[in-house]
Amino acid sequence: CDRIIRVTGPMGDFYNYVNGEWLESVEVGDEAPVWSDSISIGHQVNDEISDIIFSLYRRHYNDGENFAEDSVEKRIINVYSAAANQGYRDKIGFKPVSEQLEAIDRAENLTELLSVMASLNRLGFPTLVAATLDVNVYDTSMYLPSCTIGYTGFEQTSESYADEYREYISALFKLAGEENPQAFAKAATEICLKLSLADREQDTQISNSVTVYDIKEFKKVFKNIDIQEYFKKLGFEKAKKVLVYNKARLDVADGIFVKENLNGLKAYLKAAVLDYS
Repeated sequence: CDRIIRVTGPMGDFYNYVNGEWLESVEVGDEAPVWSDSISIGHQVNDEISDIIFSLYRRHYNDGENFAEDSVEKRIINVYSAAANQGYRDKIGFKPVSEQLEAIDRAENLTELLSVMASLNRLGFPTLVAATLDVNVYDTSMYLPSCTIGYTGFEQTSESYADEYREYISALFKLAGEENPQAFAKAATEICLKLSLADREQDTQISNSVTVYDIKEFKKVFKNIDIQEYFKKLGFEKAKKVLVYNKARLDVADGIFVKENLNGLKAYLKAAVLDYS
């Protein structure tokens, strides 16, 4: 490899010519299934953000520094303090999301469940189909509504992932008071597994995985999900174009949204709410 690179340069093994030095020098932690410069930068940014948060927390609680109630610093401290208060979180349990869980339970058909999905999407919870306003990757001067699959539970990289997820989500169902947590976890995991395995190979290829659809063509992508009604509930009814991420995965999601899967979909949505609570 070194000889090829040295003799022929970029006209030889171009991949190793460009990446060889990085591949030889990079250190990947045992906890990381994949690694790249962008992931490394993401870790650095998260560390810097954590340092800022902890610094404000210490300045307020340790040093007695007071910040104005409407200041950004005070807002950060309040959010961090609420998230870090494990005792209070244990006390209230899943009560803050009880309304969302009950709404899922009450859905008697797919039309009602789609309405619940839209409500969850607006609140920031992941659902079967995620829609939001996004930057057009092909023209960053404009924004478009984007659409992709939502909650997958996990990304399947080994057979053990599904079993581990099933155990984890079963524990959450039990904590939330479900009478048959294992059955709910099994149903949710089956859907997550289908979504997780759906056409993952295209994820890194922008031209294959990101497409701008005219709204009329976009509606034809879905056979089971009333995407027009879904977008209307989300406030996107006037959209002329839609940015679609990985249509192959949306095809799988649309195939799951059938009346035979109503109970499974309800278990899946409840798993998404519990997991992100």
